[in-house]
Amino acid sequence: MNLGTLATIAAEAPPNLLHVCFDNGAHASTGAQPTITDRVRLDEVARAAGYRFAGRVETRAALAAEAPRFLGREGPAFLLVRIALGPPGPPAPRIPHAPEAMTARLRRALGTGR
Repeated sequence: MNLGTLATIAAEAPPNLLHVCFDNGAHASTGAQPTITDRVRLDEVARAAGYRFAGRVETRAALAAEAPRFLGREGPAFLLVRIALGPPGPPAPRIPHAPEAMTARLRRALGTGR
């Protein structure tokens, strides 16, 4: 994602946008080079850009506690979820699902829709 996207989303202020960023600290698809997120907090960048809410969780327990509150927020809202870097090796294949199908699967898993 391009950082300019955060400012564009904040400026447009879509009330139905809940933005979740899973951060493993690496550009995994190009060889696991480190990102700058150990020094630049993307949640603070989103807050500075003008998101209505910007938060961060670093454990499964924190995510479980924050998820219901986050899903009830008015957008644009940003949640950074720190995750572990996966095992070394070639990047995984591209995800074969359309964005709409992934959205529907997530909603079903969360119990919030079709």
